[in-house]
Amino acid sequence: MKTTLSIISETFENEATGEPVDGVTIIIDGLLREVVNTIINRSANYSSPLDVVQDALVRGLDSIRKEV
Repeated sequence: MKTTLSIISETFENEATGEPVDGVTIIIDGLLREVVNTIINRSANYSSPLDVVQDALVRGLDSIRKEV
């Protein structure tokens, strides 16, 4: 089973301001999906794949921010 992570980027328009905003769709499959499910099953902090991915993204961005 392979690890699959597909990311699709789209640009949308903010209806209030008319400014373009970036939208990202993340598709998790394969081994990565199993890892996410394991995290959900072993931790009371996460109840969905969205919770795991959101926390991973925030933690990862914070780590990158500290490096730069």
